[in-house]
Amino acid sequence: MNKANDPEIEGSEKQWLYSSEPASMLKSFREEPSARKLRLFSCACCRRIWDRIDNSTYRECVEMAESYEDGIVTLSDLIRTFFACAGPGNLASCAAKMTADCATGARITALNIAETCADVLTGERQELFSKAAPLPENLLDQDLWEGAKSIERKQQAKLLRDIFGNPFRRRLPRPEAIAPFAERIYAGEWELMPIFGEWLQEHGYWSEGEHCLDPKIQHVKGCWVVDWVTGRE
Repeated sequence: MNKANDPEIEGSEKQWLYSSEPASMLKSFREEPSARKLRLFSCACCRRIWDRIDNSTYRECVEMAESYEDGIVTLSDLIRTFFACAGPGNLASCAAKMTADCATGARITALNIAETCADVLTGERQELFSKAAPLPENLLDQDLWEGAKSIERKQQAKLLRDIFGNPFRRRLPRPEAIAPFAERIYAGEWELMPIFGEWLQEHGYWSEGEHCLDPKIQHVKGCWVVDWVTGRE
């Protein structure tokens, strides 16, 4: 049976698993989602437009936001970085700056960042679409814009699933024996994910290992399996 038609999967869970709209996905949460994971989702969106952020000071906002969630820098450091970005910046830089806003944990702020990041790439894709083939007379610019934006929203939906996993299912007790190895991945050694996934499956954590081994998934800081094993929320 196709899981999308599985009667045991409730509407909100099904929406989370199969939606390509970040806004709808975050609305499906029964409880307020983790502020830390929302901020890391915001950072991951900005990382996708990294080369469009036109100033290293703005990039520092994203890096500082990540460091703040790891307890490396203080909230005061984060706020100082935010206010240091007083100069002009492009749309991508605006998204980067928002990640250092101390209110980024709110769902609405995370979605604003995601939408801004999508807009950055949408303009480029819209131009590519219009050059690729003549446009039908009944196709409005708004239709073209939304079509181009939907591409990035799908990618952002995948980021949300990588970071939050399935919030509607209870997690098993974490395997602490592999936690030091998972810490290396969290620190940036993403090439270790296949070994991590194989270990998990060999020890009975099949779906968790499957997530790590899936070549279609772009794993980012905050990946739910790595967070689960290292004890992060």
